[in-house]
Amino acid sequence: MENYEELALSHKISMMAFVDDNCSSCIKLEPIIKELKDLGMPIYKINIPRNLDLVERYSVDEIPTVVVFKNGRILDHISGLHQKDEYLKFTCYFT
Repeated sequence: MENYEELALSHKISMMAFVDDNCSSCIKLEPIIKELKDLGMPIYKINIPRNLDLVERYSVDEIPTVVVFKNGRILDHISGLHQKDEYLKFTCYFT
């Protein structure tokens, strides 16, 4: 298994999307995640039940939650499902 945390922290800007397979909002987030990946954003899907240590470390208390990192530090914490633009605004850091 890859170390998603290490991968996420190795980029200038990256995201970790905390999701669960049984979450309808997480399913609705999928196309946004795909679009971000297509734009070149390093985004890693973290399955919550399989990664409880990361859930605790990044204070994930709502799903979905997207944690945005810049230079290895948390830049933003987006909890719940939001409009696509809320996530896309972070692409300005690598374009």
